[in-house]
Amino acid sequence: MNKISSFINRHVVLILSFIIYILSYVLLNSRGPLVDNDTIEYVGFAKAISEGSFPTSPYYQPGVGLLIFIFKNLFFTDYLTAFRILNFTAGFGLVLVLQRLFKLSFNTQKYAVSFIAAMPVIVYLSSLLYADIVFNFFAFSSLLFLVRATDGQDNRNNIWIASILAASSIFMKYNGLAVCVTGIVFIGLRGLIKKQFFKSIFSYGFIYSLFPIGYVIFWRIFNGNLAMVQFNQWIEPVTFDCIIVYLKQNWVSSYHLFLDRGMLNLASVMNHYIILAAILVIVMAIFKVLKINIEVIKLKISNSAFIILLLFSFIYMFAVNTMEGLNCRTEPCVRLYSCTFIGSGILLMGLFTVFSKRLNKTIWPLFIYVGMGLYLIAIHWRNHNEMEGIVINKNNSSYISAIQFLQHENTKRNVYGSGTPKINRYWWSLGGDFNALGIFHYQQHHSMGHNYVYDDTTYLNMIVKHGQSMKPAEYLVVELESSFISHEMPKIKNLKTVFKQDNVYVFQK
Repeated sequence: MNKISSFINRHVVLILSFIIYILSYVLLNSRGPLVDNDTIEYVGFAKAISEGSFPTSPYYQPGVGLLIFIFKNLFFTDYLTAFRILNFTAGFGLVLVLQRLFKLSFNTQKYAVSFIAAMPVIVYLSSLLYADIVFNFFAFSSLLFLVRATDGQDNRNNIWIASILAASSIFMKYNGLAVCVTGIVFIGLRGLIKKQFFKSIFSYGFIYSLFPIGYVIFWRIFNGNLAMVQFNQWIEPVTFDCIIVYLKQNWVSSYHLFLDRGMLNLASVMNHYIILAAILVIVMAIFKVLKINIEVIKLKISNSAFIILLLFSFIYMFAVNTMEGLNCRTEPCVRLYSCTFIGSGILLMGLFTVFSKRLNKTIWPLFIYVGMGLYLIAIHWRNHNEMEGIVINKNNSSYISAIQFLQHENTKRNVYGSGTPKINRYWWSLGGDFNALGIFHYQQHHSMGHNYVYDDTTYLNMIVKHGQSMKPAEYLVVELESSFISHEMPKIKNLKTVFKQDNVYVFQK
């Protein structure tokens, strides 16, 4: 009994963090897995690896697919479950890494780091079956070992580990290039502060960049291109005017995104100037209570963990906005700005915990911690309500009935054809063999920074034209709008309706 009590006392923060993380994760996943189109692609990589070929792609990196393949064989499960275990594990691993960076950045109470386990962006990305949470784990792990190296903690081994982790982050997602840039800038800045700039660059900088640059060169040769890190004519022709327009649009969009996701969409009910004034008042209050002066600023500049979080938050956002702008597109979402949300969230959380310690009255720290907890709960609740579009919910009767119909048809012949994205994801995840249909767009959809809205007549022509190219017995599974069902359905002559429930229709050639 004493051993158990001693273990709990030594690992109370770890245990508390794990409980908080699990509760948050279960809340967001209570209705089923969060599956989006990229989920299908990454599992496709894993399937290709299991068949003996190593995948190449103009859009994605193969690292997550390789890990899905490993987890599938390690836990003797299917691909989707393996993906969920991988993301859950990477998410909690990221929590532990961030807690270490948090402690290095702020001298805080030990229980304060438990809040990181409930950060909405981490739990959301752990639930969403994309590559982002795995990428984030490797990215922030690289930064942590880089901090250890520059702070003189067995720096030779740590710098090599940081370099390998930086390359691994690129192997998971192209965005890892921002990790490498952050590391080089950080090493140069630390060298300037210590008046050893050239020594830092030619020793630490060379080693740190060795594996990332080596991997990028290898992938450029092996894959044939670097996809999203170069101009892409397959999106749309790139012009200077187009770049300027989208650079402005992305920076404005990221500002609105931070207000929307970080401040519970206050901008929809409150003037921007009032919000900015409130932020200014809060900042002034923090400065007054903390009595921030030149000495304190110098102390923070010498704090490696604080500086690297600050650098990475800005460089990552700059990289995303710039690359999207250079490719003439915009796609503002939490997932795209995940590292910036995480880095800035850690810094703000740390400032509030330091702020609470400096207040004289003991009741104020309690108010701040309760406020932080309520804020995190509010964000989680909002995420839970907004995830309906990508949840594989077995209570969705029309979708489940359509899948059951296709499964029954699959016993007679192989089911193949096309479907709108959501029904396609249901078929892929519940159909039994992880074979996706082709994509047929919704009447209204968003793609590559553009909103597409087709009137009923245009959408009818799209269906008719697609039907002409279909092979005998091929299926088209679509969700139709009410106006289309009322006015245009009788005009579809080249396809027969073999199933319908609510607005879900299954056509067959």
